[in-house]
Amino acid sequence: MRFVSRVIPLFLLVIFAPCSIFAQGTSISISGSANSPMETATYGTHLRMKFNPESIVTGSPVSYEQIDNSSRTLADGTHITEKTVTSFFYRDSSGRTRQEHQMFGHIGNNSPFANLKLVEIRDPVAGVQYLLDPEHHVAYRLPFDAAPAEQPSATATQTRPASAASHQPKSERTHEYLGTQMMEGVLVEGHRTTTVYPVGLLNNDRPITRSCEDWTSPEVGTVLFKCSDLLNGDFVDRLTNISRTEPDPALFQVPAGYQIVDGPADGRVTLKFEMPQQ
Repeated sequence: MRFVSRVIPLFLLVIFAPCSIFAQGTSISISGSANSPMETATYGTHLRMKFNPESIVTGSPVSYEQIDNSSRTLADGTHITEKTVTSFFYRDSSGRTRQEHQMFGHIGNNSPFANLKLVEIRDPVAGVQYLLDPEHHVAYRLPFDAAPAEQPSATATQTRPASAASHQPKSERTHEYLGTQMMEGVLVEGHRTTTVYPVGLLNNDRPITRSCEDWTSPEVGTVLFKCSDLLNGDFVDRLTNISRTEPDPALFQVPAGYQIVDGPADGRVTLKFEMPQQ
């Protein structure tokens, strides 16, 4: 029986969320075939984190829904809208956080895995974090890593000699202050960054302009982030249903009926799902 496998990088949905609890190194692999009665998906993530007290926000409870979507228009006028992906974020006054998101948010509505959800809880008071697998009712428990952050090595920060880069075209970036306004009941401050990619930098025969706006609140984080250019189309990441009231304490606890399993020492948790093909 022949199987087809593909690996999809998971672009984190919480890049602009304060106290993000997602870690780098996440990947997804999906395999199956037309002749197989089952489709298999494997989700892997690295959750072990460097404990940084400065990253813990206390005394500022918040909850919100985060939505990101993208769209682009082809040369013939065809308009393509990507699937909207939604996640939920909660933070209490003690700095505990909870994030809920679609595990395979960008693989399309027709996949049997499209609605699988994952929950991550970060509890700085107890010094522990949990990865909840609602499908199997398992909670993977991992500690915070108190080791100091690693400094980049000299070789990692080396740059090419000026002579080697002098003949390369360079992009031009300008910044603009957009003032303040109310969004979703929150006062935000806006900035616009415009980047112009000259001819030849991206193998382009005409300049390409990319414009991005970032509307941020000190208490909540980035409420609206949007970018637009002819190459990638339009991308919008926004927060909605923002609440500053204290979230339900049960949100930061492992639900009853879950099996608690201590995660591996390296913090790499891998979940495997098998579902019938539609």
